[in-house]
Amino acid sequence: MTKLRLRVLDNEGKPVGNASVYVRFYQEGGTFIHHHEQLAELDLKSNQDGTVKVPPIPQGKILIQVIATGWHTFGKWYDVEKAEQTIEIKLDPPPHWY
Repeated sequence: MTKLRLRVLDNEGKPVGNASVYVRFYQEGGTFIHHHEQLAELDLKSNQDGTVKVPPIPQGKILIQVIATGWHTFGKWYDVEKAEQTIEIKLDPPPHWY
């Protein structure tokens, strides 16, 4: 298991509060005969200082997606192999449409 702490920042390094953060990870599932992994999801929000504390989840491949008003949507797979880890996520400004 791993304890993740996420920091959601803008492109200048300032915290982004109230961002929707989705953490997807594989967990053991299925029946006795059909052992396979299932993709589980946690829906979280960043607080005013841009941090998100993720409840303990299995180590391995983890998808982190962030949606915040006024910022480009972020999504990336991470390989998490530590018992505790902090991941900084920098959001880009949205593309300009003319």
